[in-house]
Amino acid sequence: MKLEDLIQSTPWPNISSLFSEIHPDAEEDIDGYRSVFEKLLTMEPEVLDMSIVVSKEEDPSDGEIHIDVSGLYNNPKSEEEHYSQAIEFTPWRHWLGMEISQESLNEFSEEEILVHCLFEMTYVGFSEEDIQKTMDEIEKRREANKSVPAEDRLVSQADIDELLNNLNEDS
Repeated sequence: MKLEDLIQSTPWPNISSLFSEIHPDAEEDIDGYRSVFEKLLTMEPEVLDMSIVVSKEEDPSDGEIHIDVSGLYNNPKSEEEHYSQAIEFTPWRHWLGMEISQESLNEFSEEEILVHCLFEMTYVGFSEEDIQKTMDEIEKRREANKSVPAEDRLVSQADIDELLNNLNEDS
């Protein structure tokens, strides 16, 4: 089953009622999620040889469980493609063309999968233009960083989180 199939077969009210349960902070942005959902209903999917994997992951630092949404290549062509891939910057038409992993379908309801996917898809914005702006800013900073000596280039997760938070505040 592809993400497009889930979106086409699930009415928005079934998903919106879950947002406040799964992501209480998302309630204030529910109109943004609905807008993205409605946009996805009209988009043509583009098949990508990747499956969406929704999984429960334990944070080793505090033992808390969080939900991870990632992509996994169906036919990996390199060593890197054997591992989970971040897909929050992936074009939405590609999301629509991805299969949902059977493990995800076994672990979560279809509505839960949609909530988690919508949340991940909109992590940095509620339009593909906003997401592209963030990608451009990251690329600009990466290019600028090339002139910095290698030993000074280390970036922590906190630095990345701060950048994304600042970009979200600017949107």
